[in-house]
Amino acid sequence: LAAQLVELREENVTLRNCLECMGVLQESWFLARLHSSRFARILREHPLRGRFVNLEEVARARELALMTVGLAGPASVLSMAATSKTVASSLTTVTNEL
Repeated sequence: LAAQLVELREENVTLRNCLECMGVLQESWFLARLHSSRFARILREHPLRGRFVNLEEVARARELALMTVGLAGPASVLSMAATSKTVASSLTTVTNEL
């Protein structure tokens, strides 16, 4: 099992390297999606039992808004901004900083 794990890791690194060389994959986007996937798994395993945080609250928190825009990408900003005037205003401010 340990040998299979080592082999799979080697194949994963090689495949990612090939995709990066071909211009199909950017490491930063891969790592962001990997983080999102892991975070989603953790939330499934350990659901939040507190108050719900909505997009408006995230958008008002500058650092969270910057991270959200960075991870979601520029194309998604218009969709997020369409959800409310508060979100639009906050995201406009954040995207002007980028």
